[in-house]
Amino acid sequence: GPTSPSWVGLNRDETFLLVTSKTEDRIFSYTFQKSTGTAAPSGESSLPTGGHPRRMVFDAAETRAYVVNEDAVTLTVMNYDKASAKFTLYSNVSVSPSGTTGAKANDVVSHPNGKYLYTLVDGSTVLRLNVDSNGGASPSGTVATLTGAKGPGSLAISPDGAFLFVASKINNALARFSVDPTTGNLTPLAQVSVGSPNFVALVRFE
Repeated sequence: GPTSPSWVGLNRDETFLLVTSKTEDRIFSYTFQKSTGTAAPSGESSLPTGGHPRRMVFDAAETRAYVVNEDAVTLTVMNYDKASAKFTLYSNVSVSPSGTTGAKANDVVSHPNGKYLYTLVDGSTVLRLNVDSNGGASPSGTVATLTGAKGPGSLAISPDGAFLFVASKINNALARFSVDPTTGNLTPLAQVSVGSPNFVALVRFE
């Protein structure tokens, strides 16, 4: 199994448990039994060497997976086979902000309309990527910057795609932005002080 797991999640029908391993540059797949909560190994898929995956999200059709790589500061697009939970390389693009060195990529989220991805770098810079009809992603520039130090961080987007949240650990900040669904641009709304946040998520209670 993975020696340095960096992310874990389930596919949409909850039949596979998926784990990215940072130092191994791999995605490990496990068949998952929802009734018992047990998982059994079903395979491994390779990611670009030296990328060191940090987070992964799927597109709406669950045919592409988007993996943000911490040390390479790249976004890897993977083909995903739903039946086998196997991944193959589709493309790999840089998400490093222009003029920066030694950056670290923290997170990636997908807009519900399927047109945009957002990546967070150094807990302070949000970049937008445009998603084409084939599920490929191309960077379109920085759309938000938090002032202050650089460090770990996290992203979350509301289910309706109206708001994006950024947690910045070093800056002790949680920032909220409105999202323009037509352009994907962000407008800052508020920033509050939170003690060293390194993860942000939205939870629905029913």
